Amino acid sequence: MFILGGLIFMGVGVSHLLKARETSSWVPVQGMFLEKSVKTSTSRGSDGKTSTSYKPQVRYSYTVDGQEYQGTTLLVGIGGYSRPRYAHAAMEEFKVKQACEVYVDPDDPTQAVLKTGIRPVHFVFPGLGFGLMVVGIGAAILIPYAQRHEQAKKERIAAYQAEWAARHAATKESE
Repeated sequence: MFILGGLIFMGVGVSHLLKARETSSWVPVQGMFLEKSVKTSTSRGSDGKTSTSYKPQVRYSYTVDGQEYQGTTLLVGIGGYSRPRYAHAAMEEFKVKQACEVYVDPDDPTQAVLKTGIRPVHFVFPGLGFGLMVVGIGAAILIPYAQRHEQAKKERIAAYQAEWAARHAATKESE
C-alpha cells in the first residue's frame, strides 16, 4: 500500500512540477486583479480527526487577441495550505482593482496563472511520495527478514526445550 500510495503521490507531484515548469515560458499580458479570498475546507480522516486546509481564491481578467478572459489560478498545482496566513501570504502582492501581470499559455489562452515556475511547495507531493515508497520498500524487505528471524528464534527455543526435556528425562531415569 505504501509503495502504491507513494507512486500515486509522486505521479501527481511530478505532473504538477512539469506543468509549473511549463508556465515559465508562458506569455505575460496585462490584466486586472478583481478579487481574492481564502476558502476554508475541513475534512475528517479515517481516524475521526478533522483537518483544515486554506486555499487562496483569486479572480482576474485579461485580454488576448481582443478576447477577454477570466482566470482563477494563482499557481499551478497548489491545493491548499495548512495555515491561513500561508494562503494570505501567497496572494499578498496582489491588490484588488489594480493592474497585474497574467501569464498565459500561448497554445491555450484560457489557461493562465499569476505566478509562474517551480516553487518549493511543488516538492511536497513528490517528497511525500518518495517517503511513502521508502517506507513501503523498507517494510517489504524488513518484514520478511523479521519473520524469518522470529521463526529461527522459535526453532532454537523449541530445540533447546526438547534438549532440556531429554536431559531432564535422562536425569530422572538415572535416579
